[in-house]
Amino acid sequence: MKEVNLKIYTVDELDEKVRNAVIEEYRDILVEHDWWEPVYEGFREDMRELGLEGELYFSGFWSQGDGACFVSETVDTDLLVRTLYESGYDIPEDALLYSGDYSIRIQKCATSFANQYSHEYTIEAVAYLSDDNDRIDDYTRGKVEMVVTDWIRSECKRVYKNLEIYHDELVTDEAVLEIIRENEWMFTESGLNAQKIVNNF
Repeated sequence: MKEVNLKIYTVDELDEKVRNAVIEEYRDILVEHDWWEPVYEGFREDMRELGLEGELYFSGFWSQGDGACFVSETVDTDLLVRTLYESGYDIPEDALLYSGDYSIRIQKCATSFANQYSHEYTIEAVAYLSDDNDRIDDYTRGKVEMVVTDWIRSECKRVYKNLEIYHDELVTDEAVLEIIRENEWMFTESGLNAQKIVNNF
């Protein structure tokens, strides 16, 4: 039998210096596991509405080469091209009229750095012509690839910025204090988590 007598405090009852140390200790508690899912799901839903099904990858946030990229083997070409055209993108009319004659994929670039990083410049759109196509010339195909590539890279920059903002929100003092309060954690005067001390006995 062991008897432990502890004087314990809520995080708000701690001395300010100790409370700040506790915040630093738990700074990353909300970004340890799958914190990005809300942003991911919002982006996936945006892509689905435009006819794309794929995967988003990212690395971040403080190193050269960090960023986000999206690849999609499944693209509703007609829906995507029509939506971009109606949104003011420079889609050739032939590409719009004959969208059934080709398919679009968002894929990794054929460069050495593309496999090392996950930023927007590691991906590109490629338009594959159907075997019996005779209405889409190389200029039109190239134009579609350029426009869609610029668009998806812009979307990747946008979602990466959203990921960074969300991450930064999750590591603020306020967010850390909120999770500590919600879990009703108690601490010793020096800032040790009382439950961890009890578990060690």
